[in-house]
Amino acid sequence: MTRMLLWIGLIVWINYAYAPLLRSNMQPVGPIMVLDLFPQERKQLLELFSDLSEEDWDAPTVCQGWTVKDIGLHLLGDDIGYLSGRRDHFSNPFFRNKDMHAWESLVKNLNEANELWVKAAERISPKLLSVLLALTGKQLYEYMQSLDPMAINGVVSWAVPDPAPVVELQPGAIVTMDQETCWRLFTKGMSKDQAKANTTIEGDQKLGEKILDTVSIIA
Repeated sequence: MTRMLLWIGLIVWINYAYAPLLRSNMQPVGPIMVLDLFPQERKQLLELFSDLSEEDWDAPTVCQGWTVKDIGLHLLGDDIGYLSGRRDHFSNPFFRNKDMHAWESLVKNLNEANELWVKAAERISPKLLSVLLALTGKQLYEYMQSLDPMAINGVVSWAVPDPAPVVELQPGAIVTMDQETCWRLFTKGMSKDQAKANTTIEGDQKLGEKILDTVSIIA
């Protein structure tokens, strides 16, 4: 699904991590604000869901073992988890007393939580799922609007040990790829070599190729 903010955050992190390699002869990259795209993204998703037949909902996806409905339920769980945790300051009991720092246990716990949620939510009908996604999508957008997009964010322990900085960097490489290649690469649906054939890199080639190692999912 379109977790565009995560992709942008990963690109910014790459630039930050390789700051010593960045060139000074390029123009600074300004912040890319995508919040206004959230309502349109949710609208298009619900329009897509409204056209699905019963067979379509049960169809397999590129995420092995997950149906189309399972993906929809996972998106609903994402919305609920974010709103409950960030907006309402509610601690998910599932993750209490669990190791979320070591990579192996992090992946194991996240997979278990996702599987548990999807299994428990199987009783939700496709129609009700769409209604709930419309509700949580609206509340998520409203909550995100209330935040300062330039504020220092919290720590993502499995990515870097420090809060994400707000920095102005000179780009050392400009990477261009089409949307189809982008989402397939970032969701492990395409190999690095396949994506590279559809990618243009301007500037530092070694730095630019780092984007080909990017994923937007953990497991």
